[in-house]
Amino acid sequence: MRVVIFTVPGQPVAKGRARISTFGGHVRSYTPEKTRRYENQVSAYAAEAMRNVPPMGGPVEVVVDAHMLVPKSWSIKKRFAAIAGQIKPTTKPDLDNIVKPSTA
Repeated sequence: MRVVIFTVPGQPVAKGRARISTFGGHVRSYTPEKTRRYENQVSAYAAEAMRNVPPMGGPVEVVVDAHMLVPKSWSIKKRFAAIAGQIKPTTKPDLDNIVKPSTA
């Protein structure tokens, strides 16, 4: 079994909802810039980790370990509990939207 591990530094970015606009009377949809930049960043780190090895065929397992910043508005007690792993993030972005740019 082949294992590829890579880290994307910084705060995880959730997949943004596609935007729709009109241009010259035609409707078009596009991916928000922040999402597109993050998808490109994930892709670049993945390509570097693969080191020009051909893509894997068949089913794959993807493990995402996302580290979120502790909100500055939290009390010191609550911040320490979050850092110790006793409190998990329950606000946006949610996991399914964090994983989408990683698997695009």
